[in-house]
Amino acid sequence: MRAAWLILVLGGSACGFSVNGGQSGDAGPIDTGSGSGSDDGGNNPTDGGPDAPLPDANPGATCVGTYKVVCVVINPAPMDFNTAATIDTTPVTGSALCQSPMAGSTVGDVCVIAFQGLALNNTLRVIGSRPLVLIGKTSLTINGSGVLDASSKSEQPQERGPGGRSTCTVTTPPSGNSGGGPGGTYAAAGGFGGDGGGGSNGGLAGTMAAFGDLIGGCNGIDGSANTASDRGRGGTGGGAVLLYSENITINGSINASGARGTGGLKRAGGGGGGSGGTIVLDGPLTVNGSGRVWAQGAGGGEGGDNGTVRGAAGSNPTTSGTAAAGGSGGTTTGGNGGSGAIDTFGGAGDDVGDGGGGGGGGGGYIRYTAMTPTLGAAIIHPAPVRIP
Repeated sequence: MRAAWLILVLGGSACGFSVNGGQSGDAGPIDTGSGSGSDDGGNNPTDGGPDAPLPDANPGATCVGTYKVVCVVINPAPMDFNTAATIDTTPVTGSALCQSPMAGSTVGDVCVIAFQGLALNNTLRVIGSRPLVLIGKTSLTINGSGVLDASSKSEQPQERGPGGRSTCTVTTPPSGNSGGGPGGTYAAAGGFGGDGGGGSNGGLAGTMAAFGDLIGGCNGIDGSANTASDRGRGGTGGGAVLLYSENITINGSINASGARGTGGLKRAGGGGGGSGGTIVLDGPLTVNGSGRVWAQGAGGGEGGDNGTVRGAAGSNPTTSGTAAAGGSGGTTTGGNGGSGAIDTFGGAGDDVGDGGGGGGGGGGYIRYTAMTPTLGAAIIHPAPVRIP
């Protein structure tokens, strides 16, 4: 039972983490108790909510959270991620560390990883179909060398951050054979796709979505083309992560940005960049000066010209506060892709006589619940907003 609890998807390896107070890779006994039952500050709106089981929760579950209530069995040992690891949140085929929320939860279909304490000292890459909830009940620390990477990637192999969406639609897709695809729209609108040759119009961005459920960002839209394989592909939206603890400290990085759009070929339009995803920090919060948190839009792909070289792909957002560039320079007459959003709207793709550029992805959501967070000189984009 304990071995199955600790299987990670690590490219064929099941190491890279340790549980304090036990052997490496041994999570120790799973907590099947009913919680302390005591009020350790659950009525304080900054402490992340109650930790005693709710009346309708399953036996053995502890319920935590202010933004969303999450009821799970919390392993009593602390977990340290000391070397790079990958977790897949997809049901059945994903990591055995994932739990599904139990009765009494108000969160949706997510992967929950819950320990008494949790520390990231290296890169934890998270992919898969479901959003991720990380619980370090008494403490959750991302140290200076720690990275929680919930972004999406369009390069090979293509990877979507946890719960990143690839099926969002727009009211006006690109027309003809050369229109650029618009960037993904979520908290802010993606950039319009550039117009192309032969009367092709670039696509228009979709409707912005209000913050609510824990969901990933929206994908950019493919460019139009005469042949489907020639079109630039839209990037997937960034992933969704919820961190809960009675003490959240971030000295490292959290990235839930979208994936870049790819370039068009033979006058096809470039693909739109994916929007940023969702990051929620639930509990007393300190983000120190070295902390970097971002859920930005990705760059759109360059349109194709009349040659046999594909337009350049846009860029992924790799640094908080720096815009991801649109694709350019890969073709002679294809339109440049739009830049990804830092805080608000994605840039528009260029209008040209060949393939129009793809629009950049719009920004995502960063939210927190603490009444008096300590943010120091941290670089956080889009700007974080407290959940009332």
